[in-house]
Amino acid sequence: MDVRNVEALYPASPVQEDLLLDGPDPSRWHVRCGQLSYLLRGELDISALERAWQEAVDRHTILRTSFIWERIERPHQIVHRRLKVPFERHDWSGLSPSEQEEALKQYSATERSRGFDPSQAPLIRLALVRAAEYAFHLICSYDRLLLDAGSLALLLREVSTFYEAFSRSEAPSPGQSHPYREYMAWLKQQDPSEARAYWQGALDGFTAPTLLEVPQSLPGGPEQGEEFRDERIGLPAQTVSAMRSAVRVYQLSADAIAQAAWALLLSHHSGKEEVSFGVTVPVRSMALKGADSMLGPFVNTLPVRVPVPAEATALSWLREIEGQRAHLDQYQHNSLSQIRGWCGLSPNLALFESVLDLHAGDHDLGFAAAGGRLEVSRVQVFGRQTHPLTVRLVPGADLALEITYATPRFDSTYIKRVLSHLQTLLKEIAVEPERCIMALPLLSEDERHRLLIELNDTEGIPLPDRCVHELFETQAEQTPDALALSYAGQHLSYGQLSKRANQLANYLQLLGVGPETQVAVCMERSLEMCVGLLAILKSGGAYVPLDPSYPLDRLAFMLEDSRSPLLLTEERVLDELPSLWTRVICLDSDRQIEKQPDHCPTSDCTPQNSAYLIYTSGSTGRPKGVEVSHSALLNLVGWHRRRFQVAPQDRATQLAAVAFDASVWELWPYLLSGSSVTILDEDTRMSSEALREWLTEEQVTMSFLPTPLAEVVIGMEWEARGPLRVMLTGGDKLNKYPKIGASYEVINNYGPTENAVVATSGEVSGGHSETAPSIGRPIDNVKVYVLDRGLQPAPMGLAGELHIGGRSLARGYL
Repeated sequence: MDVRNVEALYPASPVQEDLLLDGPDPSRWHVRCGQLSYLLRGELDISALERAWQEAVDRHTILRTSFIWERIERPHQIVHRRLKVPFERHDWSGLSPSEQEEALKQYSATERSRGFDPSQAPLIRLALVRAAEYAFHLICSYDRLLLDAGSLALLLREVSTFYEAFSRSEAPSPGQSHPYREYMAWLKQQDPSEARAYWQGALDGFTAPTLLEVPQSLPGGPEQGEEFRDERIGLPAQTVSAMRSAVRVYQLSADAIAQAAWALLLSHHSGKEEVSFGVTVPVRSMALKGADSMLGPFVNTLPVRVPVPAEATALSWLREIEGQRAHLDQYQHNSLSQIRGWCGLSPNLALFESVLDLHAGDHDLGFAAAGGRLEVSRVQVFGRQTHPLTVRLVPGADLALEITYATPRFDSTYIKRVLSHLQTLLKEIAVEPERCIMALPLLSEDERHRLLIELNDTEGIPLPDRCVHELFETQAEQTPDALALSYAGQHLSYGQLSKRANQLANYLQLLGVGPETQVAVCMERSLEMCVGLLAILKSGGAYVPLDPSYPLDRLAFMLEDSRSPLLLTEERVLDELPSLWTRVICLDSDRQIEKQPDHCPTSDCTPQNSAYLIYTSGSTGRPKGVEVSHSALLNLVGWHRRRFQVAPQDRATQLAAVAFDASVWELWPYLLSGSSVTILDEDTRMSSEALREWLTEEQVTMSFLPTPLAEVVIGMEWEARGPLRVMLTGGDKLNKYPKIGASYEVINNYGPTENAVVATSGEVSGGHSETAPSIGRPIDNVKVYVLDRGLQPAPMGLAGELHIGGRSLARGYL
């Protein structure tokens, strides 16, 4: 460096420091490259244009600046006395229009990829391309260490003025210029202690930025190719009018409305009650003389944290955001590196993932020259993004929303949905500012209709106005000799099962059992257990299944809580039961049962009466008894029979413990269809290999397996054409997929205890995916809604709380 050509040396500004530290490595120089291009039509004085640009460089010190940063405490900028601005000329008039377009695209991209070595001035390059005799493309590439959009607009106006003068052979009179170092002197006068205190308070407890949770279930997926892409939508006139009215009536700023809408969208998409993101702020202080005509980087991007109080009205929240913005304006000139240092945050910690840029389109980047003798068109500005997602509110004849996004992180399907949600929130905040924040709709009408109506169009066939045991009795009369149950070499036909259940049911009625009487059953899987369950229903009562392996205090609580006057069990379980006042009936030793008549008893039980009472796991506190009606159970049965085309020749399994509500599902859809159910012994259940062999030997066509067991079994090798056609699973999150070409369907199911076993169900296709299989869609006559904390529908694929309604819903807690 020729020191005789050095005019001044002073520190880099906070904005320049952040830009410089973000890309000092040569491989990152292109990140800071900005580029402006436009088409000029008319009689262009090329020498006057080149002279105009050189005049601007001579006039403004920032355009003659380079930087040093190595082996010094903080980066500094060097102002050179004289610099010749590079001005290349190219003639492509011999190329076809399409060839010119491709050449222009390639040339512009190459210029951007070159970037700038910040230590080598000038950090600006110009190129003029002749497309025809009176058509020229001007391309200006520059390092954003020198200029932001506002300064670029000022520079173009000056160049336009200079060109106008030089093309008329006149001397320009632009007025006094103010060098960027005056801004640096002003910064030096600011007291950093107040800024330090502000940022320490603003970022107290900060650990990570708010990330947008991208739904993996959306179509599309990560896009390849360009690193960044753009999506834009125009705001409807009604929304623009509402925003302007809110600004006027409530004395708000459009910036506050936009910031509130983005904060609320982030809260919905991330599930966070406090969100953080970046906002662009102009740091051109009007307290500094000549700041309005000074060139340099005067736009900073700073972090904001916004609490999203669910109960607050939008208007009161907007007032808080306005106040927060007013405080931020006082400390907008601080750099991110300063802020991290003051707050003790790691230099590698991102303070935000998304940026709200509210000043992107505030500047006229046209080139009005030669008294209008030149027509300017195709104005394009390129500024490489350094954050994964940037949102802009773009002014113009009509407002527009624009998002620039990183394609490795986001895809166009998701970004379009984000734009739609943001558009809706802008309108709703402006139209109804008195509403609670979380009550403001997020979804478009079409998206809302799809989630609430279309996906819940589950109307199925009408349910029979009968009870479960009555439908079983009809089946038993039709096929009395057909196999109903088998276990360990023992078998019961439909006729035998019905008669044995009738005897026990008549006995239970003698003991006072009728509708709404809860009868406990504590037995291992066996033929007797199934007889007991059916008998309770035939007597008109509701069964309360209990697992013999439960701790004594848990069994005692459930028996007392359910107020069961009777407990059905077996001799081998007696010693494992708590001391009770409940009357105990051992099905394998009570001789009174076989003395009862085997005709089917009658009762006043209706489909609205309880069929069974089953207890929740108690993972969130004490277990709660859930009453499920015959009607709800029959909705499960009807859907299952239709969906899986259950037929008499089907053979199913019963392997769930009686207290697990899957046991309900394993029995009644089949016993009401004339199918047979084979009960699995515990030793076979504990071995996946033995289970696979047993399913094949027993010619099982449909089986339920708890999720952990299913994940093992679906990964095993199976016969190409084995008898199994449907494997049902549920009870936990399924993480594995069946092999491609599996000879049976794998059906993932979900349902809380408060719904008759299954609320949603879906087939799991073979293959592999990075995401877990879906829990499917609601079954017949069931409706499911994923709602946010404001009880509004959550966007498809995003997390929320599942709300279930419909005919399978339990009657309630005991």
